[in-house]
Amino acid sequence: MVETDSTEIKFSKDENGNFQDTLEFNIKGNLVFYWDKEKSNSLKRVKLGKVREKLTRSSSVVEAIVDTLTVKEPLTIKVINHMDFGTIVVGSGANAKTPAEIEVGGSDGSFIQVTIPKTVDISNKSNDKLTVGLKFKDKTEEISGEEKFITETIKTEGKTDKIIIDGSVNTSGINEGVYEGKFTVRVRYI
Repeated sequence: MVETDSTEIKFSKDENGNFQDTLEFNIKGNLVFYWDKEKSNSLKRVKLGKVREKLTRSSSVVEAIVDTLTVKEPLTIKVINHMDFGTIVVGSGANAKTPAEIEVGGSDGSFIQVTIPKTVDISNKSNDKLTVGLKFKDKTEEISGEEKFITETIKTEGKTDKIIIDGSVNTSGINEGVYEGKFTVRVRYI
């Protein structure tokens, strides 16, 4: 068993009082590092760092065995269209005239999660704000806190179908002007 705190990993001793020389632990979450597939086809271990023993001042290399590692292509996001509401009559509501459209590239057959905020504020030169409600068009979205997300599959061409993000806004009689804003789209493998 390994004990941890915020600054150290403490190794347990075996039945003879010797420190265990093997550290095994599960990693929860994502371990991300650059992987050159061309140069590393025969690579079976990855060096993660060194462990220094206090008493002997010697060090050992910490390695991860990667025999079963699945290497994925880096995810890319291509913006095809930016969201545009066009001209809206003050005091009315509107849907985006042109919804945002993206395409995600990555490893064939992989599942990804695409996340957007529920809303985004846009503002004019006077710093008046309007709240735009965001949603994925023609997709079953899930909600988590202040975000919405969908699950997509990267097709055999190495990209998803086009993902459309629609928006809606309501204005009042005081919302004149040109409004601009932006929101973040996050994508990750799942």
